[in-house]
Amino acid sequence: MRPFSGFRFVLLFLASSLMATTSHAASLYVATTGADANPGTLALPWRHIQKACNSAAPGDTVFVRGGVYNERVNVNVSGAAGSFITIQNYLGEAPIVDGTGLVAPSFESALFYIENHSYLIIKGFELRNYTTAKSAAVPAGIYLTGATHHIELRNNRIHNIENTYNGVAANALGIGVYGTLSAQSINNIIINGNELYNLKTGSSESCVLNGNVEQFEVTYNQVHDNNNIGIDFIGFEGTCANSTLDKARNGVCRGNKVWNIDTTGNPAYRNGTKYDPSAGGIYVDGGAAVLVERNEVFGCDIGIEVASEHASRFADTITVRNNIVYNCLTEGLSVGGYDTTVGYARNCVFTNNTLYQNDTSNSGSGELLLQFKVTNCTFKNNIFVAGAQNYLIINPFTQNSGNVFDYNVFYAPGGAASSAWQWKNVAKTGFTAYRNFSGNDAHSLFADPQFVNAALPDFHLKSTSPALNAGDPAFAAGAGETDFGGNPRLVGGRVEAGAFEYNPPSTQISINDVTVTEGNSGSATASFTVSLNAPAAQTVSVNYATANGSATAGSDYLAANGTLAFAPGETSKTVKVSINGDLLNEANEVFSVQLSNEVNATLTRARGTATILNDDRAPAFTISDVSVAEGNPPSNGTPGTTNLTFQITLSAASGQTITVNYATADGIARSTSDYVAKSGTLTYLPGQTTKTITVLINSDTTFEGDETLYMLLTNSVNASIGKARGIGTILNDDASI
Repeated sequence: MRPFSGFRFVLLFLASSLMATTSHAASLYVATTGADANPGTLALPWRHIQKACNSAAPGDTVFVRGGVYNERVNVNVSGAAGSFITIQNYLGEAPIVDGTGLVAPSFESALFYIENHSYLIIKGFELRNYTTAKSAAVPAGIYLTGATHHIELRNNRIHNIENTYNGVAANALGIGVYGTLSAQSINNIIINGNELYNLKTGSSESCVLNGNVEQFEVTYNQVHDNNNIGIDFIGFEGTCANSTLDKARNGVCRGNKVWNIDTTGNPAYRNGTKYDPSAGGIYVDGGAAVLVERNEVFGCDIGIEVASEHASRFADTITVRNNIVYNCLTEGLSVGGYDTTVGYARNCVFTNNTLYQNDTSNSGSGELLLQFKVTNCTFKNNIFVAGAQNYLIINPFTQNSGNVFDYNVFYAPGGAASSAWQWKNVAKTGFTAYRNFSGNDAHSLFADPQFVNAALPDFHLKSTSPALNAGDPAFAAGAGETDFGGNPRLVGGRVEAGAFEYNPPSTQISINDVTVTEGNSGSATASFTVSLNAPAAQTVSVNYATANGSATAGSDYLAANGTLAFAPGETSKTVKVSINGDLLNEANEVFSVQLSNEVNATLTRARGTATILNDDRAPAFTISDVSVAEGNPPSNGTPGTTNLTFQITLSAASGQTITVNYATADGIARSTSDYVAKSGTLTYLPGQTTKTITVLINSDTTFEGDETLYMLLTNSVNASIGKARGIGTILNDDASI
């Protein structure tokens, strides 16, 4: 196993080189009221962000005023070491780069596209509504490629980037970093504090670093409600021609919150009438020397994956530590190739993670799924708590060797004797039977870890927990390593099992996540619970304030802020936020309540997320029946045509982008002689309800009966089809002879 000092080098390098101080040479301005002929001052701003991204010089800061900018931006400038170019929101304002109506080309494109440029900061933007239905198009929120380095992407909200093509060829990206060159890596990349949600990425990912990419930080982002992988570090896809360099490597994935990553409804994962639940929250697919720590992953198809999807290739020297993974649809942690035709994982370390009641679909994959060819990996100091089916470690492959399992804490509701295991494709019932057969976990325990309140969730350990001091006595914290809450990883003489170190002198404050149904009118209430881990002997106080996510204060909920005070002995308070009901069908939305300025306590979970569940029925399509007189061709003998126009209407406006496929079909009329066949896809942007399709009717002078053709609607997305067939009647207007 590669010594951990390699990660220490990564951390020191990032600290010294990524956080370069920008020297501001000039302040430039863009506003929706400006003009590109202006000088770009506050009084006379430019109109387009593209103008600024053609003009800024090293050290400049471009301030973009609030408003909607309907453009794709290619950044054509670079900063310099110590003189970054910063492109950001004007203080207190929220610029929106909106892709509505922009036609995605048949290759990679983005609302912010950076190729062969460096020393840039992009922050404070909302990027939205860049969509396509073309298989060859790859729309993205932000895309980096070529000889690009020293880029910081901070505090952006990216949503509704979509490819709705009906098949595995669909691809879209929230943030894509593609290292294509052998001569130079993409390096020194920071992706921090962004929110990526409501993405339809087909076969691609929400946030991905792929190919020759190194020295990166992906930290403190929120990634949720997307239909494929949340955060992905990829190698060996052929992105870079040099296979030795073709892998994301030497980077950090820290402090991210990833939830509701689910392939349901994604055509790329359709298997008959069902969808393969194979989207991981965090996935290292062929990456190397990546540190994955202090992330919270829940409600995903799979929690955290480490493997390679390419034969004879591998994920190498990955460290996964101090993460919490809970309530995922299948396994919480997956290691190794999904079958014998793909790659594997080697020299990886999995320590001090808490995995709780994953495999909610009862697929039999358990908390840890050990797949094909896992070699020389270490699994220590973890807590595994099974769901009702009692499955803990599942290992359906025999090609695993050199792995170490020890000093873990296991628990299942059925007890030790009923716990379910599989090792090298042999099923075992009971903890003792598993240990005797596998030779694993000689010093591990089977016991209830006694979390403070797993339902909140709060996975801190009670003072009576058997997980206290249950870790490896030889454990030494890595450089900069803390527990999940950011506290010292080793307190006292021996490390705890699980993601949290027990620190009894500290009163701890946490806040839960909540879900609330929106309602059609009036208001509902999102009630957050703010809890102390134990009664305090003195008054404890903490401030709270709501913060927008995909939900917006004013329209979706009422902003709230204040201070909570816990008198001695009190352990629970409630923060109530009013939710505004409406009749608009839209995606589920989120906002958060942030805790700060704690007194006489330590914040261990400072942000609670509210999910506002849409309860409005999706609108339905109807198509009109229409008729038109056939008409006669011109007297000069050239062919003539008449327009037959169908109207396709939604029963109500929607807050989501809606698509539906259409195609003509013969009735009595034939497309070979009477009309011109037509097919395609209609796209309704939020608020749109009506579109038309025009079919060309071939005129003639032949007396004949009225003829019919059909317009058929199929494969609607975000809407149902009420009336799927429109009848078009071609009225004869020729006299009989």
